[in-house]
Amino acid sequence: MDIDRISFYDDFKCAKGDCAETCCRGWSILADEEALARYRGEKGLLGLRLKLALRGKEDVQLNAGRGTCSFYTRDGLCGLQKARGEDYPPLTCQVYPRRRKHFGPRAEETLDLSCVEAARLFLAAPDLSWKRVREEVSYGRHGSNTDEAYFAALLRTREELLGVLGQAAEDIRGREAAEAMRVLSEAFAKMLLLAGRWQSNAASGRDLFAEEGAGEEQHAETWFPLPVTILNDWVNGCLYHEDLKRRIPFFYRLLSYYMKRFDGLDERKGQMRLDRLLKEFVKKDAFRAEKYLHYAKSELFRFYTETYEDYSFLNRIRCMVMHTNLLLLFDALFADETGALTAAEEARIIAVYEKRARHSAQMEKNMLQAWLAREGTVPYR
Repeated sequence: MDIDRISFYDDFKCAKGDCAETCCRGWSILADEEALARYRGEKGLLGLRLKLALRGKEDVQLNAGRGTCSFYTRDGLCGLQKARGEDYPPLTCQVYPRRRKHFGPRAEETLDLSCVEAARLFLAAPDLSWKRVREEVSYGRHGSNTDEAYFAALLRTREELLGVLGQAAEDIRGREAAEAMRVLSEAFAKMLLLAGRWQSNAASGRDLFAEEGAGEEQHAETWFPLPVTILNDWVNGCLYHEDLKRRIPFFYRLLSYYMKRFDGLDERKGQMRLDRLLKEFVKKDAFRAEKYLHYAKSELFRFYTETYEDYSFLNRIRCMVMHTNLLLLFDALFADETGALTAAEEARIIAVYEKRARHSAQMEKNMLQAWLAREGTVPYR
């Protein structure tokens, strides 16, 4: 089978005890059937610890409280792996941060940027591209759609979207920071209009590329950055939770700093403060817009083929715009609080943000609902 791997996929090596944001904290892990069979047959002290650790519905989750896994050791390693080897933890732990999707005629393999090391490799990559290999896959098919003609058309739409970002990358070069951000905003607008046309065509049973499909009317004056009212809805209404102080303390710190700077301001004063914050941030780095374009491109590589199942072209691009805007906000907040933003800190911000916002379908749904309600567009679908 043809497997397309993201260009830096094979460069990944777990940082282990040196990781700034361990994957052993912040979420629960569903144990697969093979892992459960191992654990339920385990004797002695390890067997007792496993019995006590497995919780959740039908006792199949490790770290059900989403704090720090009880098998996380003081040296930053996995106690299950240390006791019984690399193949002993649940399959999710063995595979992470690799994202593997088998679509029938081909598979795609990327890295999940909720891992700090994966985020570091992503930031260091000069460009994103596929490396094609031909191998057998060891994992099952993703989803239930078997329409290969539609899948081929879907890949064509992704290439068109990547082309929009590629042209934006050309247009950004040599521009002042503010102008470069405007170019990226216009690219987002064009991508949303294309997605709207494909959505309309798919809903009407037409060929995806039929010219008569109309793009959805757009309401925002600028897509990057978005207005403070929308960002505030996401931060206060969706992302923030007091329990994050325990689960993802670094991200909790970013959210708390946002509230310190923006809570209590009316819309006009909040927008003025956001404008100043972002202006000061982007002018310090002439390549800042290129970095967010790079992140938007990664969204297409990692998540766009989910449209094979739900046909939701618009929401896929809305998510790209949403997450890129929030990453800009949290980078700017960190730089404002500390005075600088290093590559290592930027990777950590990506990781904690994605850990919170990308690993819950309900979270993403809530964020889209909040946005579309304010924009006056159709409900989430």
